[in-house]
Amino acid sequence: MLREQRRRALRPCGSTAAGTIKRRDAEAGDQVEEAARHAATALELVHSLPVERAILLTRAFAFYFELINLARPTTASGGALHCG
Repeated sequence: MLREQRRRALRPCGSTAAGTIKRRDAEAGDQVEEAARHAATALELVHSLPVERAILLTRAFAFYFELINLARPTTASGGALHCG
């Protein structure tokens, strides 16, 4: 039961992420109008969420970016750390 609730609660994360990827692809291809449309769709999705889900979504993205930062450690000079 908890797993299904979590899955339903996180479903907007997948939609938002997919929209972000489409927006970035459109921006890379200089398709400004399409990029703006994807950004507006993502914003509508976020605004339509109940507060509890918006908080969960925010925490999920924060956790994701924390993991990304941990996965790419760098030195103070900006170079990658080499292990071994």
